[in-house]
This record gives sequence, structure tokens and C-alpha cells, in this order.
Amino acid sequence: MPAKAQILIVDDCDDARGLLSLYIEKAGHTPIAAATGTEALEIISRQDIALVLMDLSMPEMGGFELLQKMRAKKRLIELPILMVTSNSEAAGFVRALHLGANDYVTKPVNMKVLVARISSQLSRRTAYINLDEMKDELLQGLSKRKEIEDRTREFCTTATNITRRLLAQQTEAITDCMKFEKSNPGESQRAIATAIRYIENIENDNRALGFTMASEFGTRVKRYFHEAEAEANASELDDATVERLLRIVAEFRTLLLSVAPEDLAFYKTVLFGDGNHSDERKEIAC
Repeated sequence: MPAKAQILIVDDCDDARGLLSLYIEKAGHTPIAAATGTEALEIISRQDIALVLMDLSMPEMGGFELLQKMRAKKRLIELPILMVTSNSEAAGFVRALHLGANDYVTKPVNMKVLVARISSQLSRRTAYINLDEMKDELLQGLSKRKEIEDRTREFCTTATNITRRLLAQQTEAITDCMKFEKSNPGESQRAIATAIRYIENIENDNRALGFTMASEFGTRVKRYFHEAEAEANASELDDATVERLLRIVAEFRTLLLSVAPEDLAFYKTVLFGDGNHSDERKEIAC
């Protein structure tokens, strides 16, 4: 379970803030409440907020505007944002995902679902913060070539293990979207749009870390889902299409779980100066 964190709850409804605060406390975290978008922006500029739980529909500054302003200050990985939406706001939460929300929960909020999604986002945030710290230490604190090589291998092995787990969790979320569509045929557009957002998250993570092969395969996966999205806009997806997408996601998951430390761009850059020394890499690979 992630360490105790400060979680900002943004909702204009007193009862909603109170209920969500209770859930957050039961999960072992510290809730901080804001009734307006302006108040929320002030809080994240002053305090170390680990995650934001934000209502989509608010007066004055709405959820979309607040989301954009928060993203202008904090990256996806620095400040996870979960939107709270009603089932009637399907188009709204898809738009929120494209504007930079990490995930969403629907009303009425189920405590177990909420806590699971918060834990997942906090784990991801902590993992990347740790990797950043290791990278900074590696680049700033070491001078000898041998020490750099040893620590680089250690860093890349850690990064790979963490990344495998986190990216595989996201492929599970994509699979859940398609299984949801299969059992709810009227929700094809919603399921496909949400799955595409998860694929884009995986693409961005792979690109940032330099897992080139996985990133290229992710681009192809996204193309398949965009084709399915066009089909869903015209009519409901048939079972054969859904099964094909599930197989593609399963292959993607297998690839993500197979990435090795030497596939990391940072590994090649530090040890060789570029990524073109394939023969030398084989001799000293982890």
C-alpha cells in the first residue's frame, strides 16, 4: 500500500466533500478539501498534494477549466487527477481524459473502487519520483566510469521492473474496457475512447523511458483501436472485433513484460553515448 499522502478533494457540495474525506481517511491518507477551483489552485501551489479528486460539474470555475490550469502547473506523473463523474457524463469524462485527467470514478462513488484507483495512481507516482531521484543521483554524484556503469545497470534494471509492472497494469485496464463493452453493447464508443486514452498513457511512458520497440508497437495498437472507434461510431462492435482487440492487447502486454534493461534508451546513452553499439551491448548486458 502506498505511504500516507495528502489528497485534495475539490467539490462545491459539502456532503460530497465530507463523504469523500471519510473514504480517504479510512484508506489511511490525509484529505484536504476545497470548495472552489480558485481555492484548489492555491492549495496545490502551497502544499505537497499527491493526488487530486475533482468533481467534473462545479459552478464558477468548472472541472475542465480547473483541470487545464492544474495541468499547466503539474505533469501527469507529478500530480495524478481523478475526475468524479455521473454516468450521464460519458462524453465529459472522455474529454477530461484527453485534457490530462489520469482516471475517473463514477457516482455514486464506490469506496473500494475509489481506494483501488487512488492506490494505483499513487504507486505509479511514487515509482517515477524514485526513478527521478536515482537518475539525478547517478548523473550528479558519480564520477568514475566503472561506478557509472554499475549504477546505470542497477538503475535500468529497477526502472525496467517497475515499468513492466505499471504498464502491464494499464493493459489490464484496457482489457477491462473491452470486457465492459462486451457485456454492455450500447457502450462501445465510451469503452473504445477510454481504452485509447490508456494506450496513449502507455505510449507516453514508453517514449519517455526510451523503450522504442514497445512504443512503436503501442502506436500500432492505438491505430487498431482508432479503426474500431470509427466502426463503433457507425454501429455497435461485433463480438469478433472485440475478441480481436482483446488478442492484440494480450500481445501488447506480453511485449511490455519482456522489455529488458538494455532496451532502455538511458542505458545505451550512458554506457555507449548512443544506441548503436549492439555487439558491445551483448557483452555487458545485464
